[in-house]
Amino acid sequence: MVHPDYQGRGIGTELMNRMIALLKDKRIFMISVIYEEHLKPFYNRFGFSSLLSGQMQTFESE
Repeated sequence: MVHPDYQGRGIGTELMNRMIALLKDKRIFMISVIYEEHLKPFYNRFGFSSLLSGQMQTFESE
């Protein structure tokens, strides 16, 4: 995550490009991320697509 004070400066894009390149170099060809819905366009720019999934909390947080 990039601190809100520094967003919009290309930092997140640079981090993603570097991480994707590193993973490709290591022959890791499947990358999964969990993100908030409003960030979907950011991840779509890198080729991520949405998959159907679900999550359930089975305990009460204190």
